[in-house]
Amino acid sequence: GMSQINLKKYALGGAALGISIAAAFKLYEYLHSETLSASETKLIEQLKADGQSHLFDGWDTMKGDMDAKKKKFAQQLVKLDGQYPGGLSAYIANARKLLKLSKEGANTFEGFKPQQPSGMSLSLGDKKFIEMEKEGMKVIGKTAYCIVAGGLGE
Repeated sequence: GMSQINLKKYALGGAALGISIAAAFKLYEYLHSETLSASETKLIEQLKADGQSHLFDGWDTMKGDMDAKKKKFAQQLVKLDGQYPGGLSAYIANARKLLKLSKEGANTFEGFKPQQPSGMSLSLGDKKFIEMEKEGMKVIGKTAYCIVAGGLGE
Protein backbone atom coordinates (compact mmCIF):
# COMPACT_ATOMS: atom_id res chain seq x y z
CA GLY A 1 0.00 0.00 0.00
CA MET A 2 0.89 3.63 -0.13
CA SER A 3 2.56 5.16 2.88
CA GLN A 4 1.47 8.50 4.31
CA ILE A 5 4.84 9.98 3.33
CA ASN A 6 4.49 8.93 -0.30
CA LEU A 7 0.88 10.15 -0.42
CA LYS A 8 1.94 13.52 0.98
CA LYS A 9 4.88 13.69 -1.46
CA TYR A 10 2.64 13.02 -4.45
CA ALA A 11 -0.10 15.32 -3.17
CA LEU A 12 2.42 18.18 -2.84
CA GLY A 13 3.94 17.32 -6.21
CA GLY A 14 0.50 17.18 -7.75
CA ALA A 15 -0.38 20.58 -6.30
CA ALA A 16 2.84 22.00 -7.78
CA LEU A 17 1.78 20.57 -11.16
CA GLY A 18 -1.74 21.91 -10.74
CA ILE A 19 -3.45 18.53 -10.36
CA SER A 20 -5.71 17.37 -7.57
CA ILE A 21 -4.70 15.10 -4.71
CA ALA A 22 -6.91 12.38 -6.23
CA ALA A 23 -5.11 12.72 -9.58
CA ALA A 24 -1.74 12.66 -7.82
CA PHE A 25 -2.81 9.49 -6.00
CA LYS A 26 -3.83 7.85 -9.30
CA LEU A 27 -0.54 8.91 -10.86
CA TYR A 28 1.39 7.36 -7.96
CA GLU A 29 -0.59 4.12 -8.20
CA TYR A 30 -0.03 3.95 -11.98
CA LEU A 31 3.69 4.59 -11.75
CA HIS A 32 4.18 2.07 -8.98
CA SER A 33 1.82 -0.64 -10.18
CA GLU A 34 3.62 -3.64 -11.56
CA THR A 35 6.38 -1.58 -13.13
CA LEU A 36 8.87 -3.93 -11.49
CA SER A 37 8.22 -7.44 -10.23
CA ALA A 38 8.97 -8.45 -6.66
CA SER A 39 12.10 -10.34 -7.78
CA GLU A 40 13.32 -7.34 -9.78
CA THR A 41 12.73 -4.98 -6.86
CA LYS A 42 14.45 -7.38 -4.44
CA LEU A 43 17.50 -7.68 -6.71
CA ILE A 44 17.73 -3.91 -7.14
CA GLU A 45 17.63 -3.47 -3.37
CA GLN A 46 20.36 -6.12 -3.01
CA LEU A 47 22.52 -4.39 -5.63
CA LYS A 48 22.08 -1.10 -3.80
CA ALA A 49 23.20 -2.84 -0.59
CA ASP A 50 26.20 -4.18 -2.53
CA GLY A 51 27.29 -0.63 -3.34
CA GLN A 52 25.78 -0.44 -6.82
CA SER A 53 23.19 2.28 -6.17
CA HIS A 54 24.78 4.43 -8.89
CA LEU A 55 23.13 2.11 -11.42
CA PHE A 56 19.76 3.46 -10.32
CA ASP A 57 20.53 7.16 -9.88
CA GLY A 58 17.63 9.25 -11.06
CA TRP A 59 15.15 6.39 -11.31
CA ASP A 60 12.70 8.19 -9.04
CA THR A 61 12.41 11.04 -11.53
CA MET A 62 12.40 8.88 -14.69
CA LYS A 63 8.77 8.22 -15.56
CA GLY A 64 6.54 7.58 -18.55
CA ASP A 65 8.35 5.97 -21.47
CA MET A 66 11.40 5.46 -19.23
CA ASP A 67 9.45 2.87 -17.23
CA ALA A 68 9.81 0.40 -20.10
CA LYS A 69 13.57 0.97 -20.20
CA LYS A 70 13.85 0.54 -16.43
CA LYS A 71 11.80 -2.66 -16.66
CA LYS A 72 14.04 -4.01 -19.45
CA PHE A 73 17.18 -3.19 -17.46
CA ALA A 74 15.74 -4.87 -14.35
CA GLN A 75 14.86 -7.97 -16.39
CA GLN A 76 18.43 -8.10 -17.74
CA LEU A 77 19.78 -7.88 -14.19
CA VAL A 78 17.56 -10.75 -13.04
CA LYS A 79 18.74 -12.86 -15.99
CA LEU A 80 22.39 -12.09 -15.24
CA ASP A 81 21.81 -12.80 -11.56
CA GLY A 82 20.66 -16.30 -12.47
CA GLN A 83 23.61 -16.96 -14.75
CA TYR A 84 26.48 -16.37 -12.33
CA PRO A 85 27.04 -18.88 -9.52
CA GLY A 86 25.80 -17.11 -6.40
CA GLY A 87 24.26 -14.29 -8.42
CA LEU A 88 25.41 -10.74 -9.02
CA SER A 89 26.25 -10.28 -5.34
CA ALA A 90 28.79 -13.10 -5.60
CA TYR A 91 30.11 -11.61 -8.85
CA ILE A 92 30.60 -8.22 -7.18
CA ALA A 93 32.31 -9.81 -4.17
CA ASN A 94 34.59 -11.87 -6.43
CA ALA A 95 35.44 -8.83 -8.57
CA ARG A 96 36.35 -6.84 -5.46
CA LYS A 97 38.51 -9.72 -4.21
CA LEU A 98 40.31 -10.07 -7.55
CA LEU A 99 40.86 -6.32 -7.86
CA LYS A 100 42.30 -6.25 -4.33
CA LEU A 101 44.63 -9.16 -5.14
CA SER A 102 45.69 -7.47 -8.36
CA LYS A 103 46.40 -4.22 -6.53
CA GLU A 104 48.54 -6.20 -4.05
CA GLY A 105 50.45 -7.77 -6.96
CA ALA A 106 49.17 -11.29 -6.31
CA ASN A 107 49.33 -13.86 -9.10
CA THR A 108 45.76 -15.14 -9.46
CA PHE A 109 47.03 -17.85 -11.82
CA GLU A 110 49.48 -19.33 -9.32
CA GLY A 111 49.37 -23.11 -9.45
CA PHE A 112 48.10 -23.23 -13.03
CA LYS A 113 50.31 -24.48 -15.84
CA PRO A 114 49.76 -22.97 -19.28
CA GLN A 115 49.29 -25.42 -22.10
CA GLN A 116 49.26 -24.86 -25.81
CA PRO A 117 46.17 -26.37 -27.40
CA SER A 118 46.59 -28.86 -30.20
CA GLY A 119 45.97 -27.54 -33.69
CA MET A 120 47.41 -27.35 -37.15
CA SER A 121 49.12 -24.79 -39.31
CA LEU A 122 47.41 -23.93 -42.56
CA SER A 123 48.61 -21.90 -45.51
CA LEU A 124 46.17 -19.62 -47.25
CA GLY A 125 44.85 -21.24 -50.40
CA ASP A 126 46.41 -24.71 -50.06
CA LYS A 127 44.29 -27.87 -50.35
CA LYS A 128 43.95 -28.45 -46.58
CA PHE A 129 43.05 -24.78 -46.00
CA ILE A 130 40.25 -24.94 -48.60
CA GLU A 131 38.97 -28.23 -47.15
CA MET A 132 38.91 -26.85 -43.59
CA GLU A 133 37.32 -23.58 -44.75
CA LYS A 134 34.45 -25.53 -46.35
CA GLU A 135 33.91 -27.45 -43.10
CA GLY A 136 33.95 -24.20 -41.14
CA MET A 137 31.43 -22.54 -43.42
CA LYS A 138 28.97 -25.36 -42.67
CA VAL A 139 28.88 -24.44 -38.96
CA ILE A 140 29.75 -20.74 -38.92
CA GLY A 141 26.12 -19.81 -38.18
CA LYS A 142 26.27 -21.87 -34.98
CA THR A 143 29.64 -20.59 -33.89
CA ALA A 144 30.45 -18.15 -31.09
CA TYR A 145 33.70 -16.31 -30.63
CA CYS A 146 35.16 -15.10 -27.39
CA ILE A 147 38.00 -12.63 -27.05
CA VAL A 148 39.57 -12.96 -23.64
CA ALA A 149 40.48 -9.71 -21.95
CA GLY A 150 41.40 -8.57 -18.50
CA GLY A 151 43.76 -10.86 -16.71
CA LEU A 152 42.41 -10.74 -13.16
CA GLY A 153 41.46 -14.39 -13.21
CA GLU A 154 37.73 -13.96 -13.71
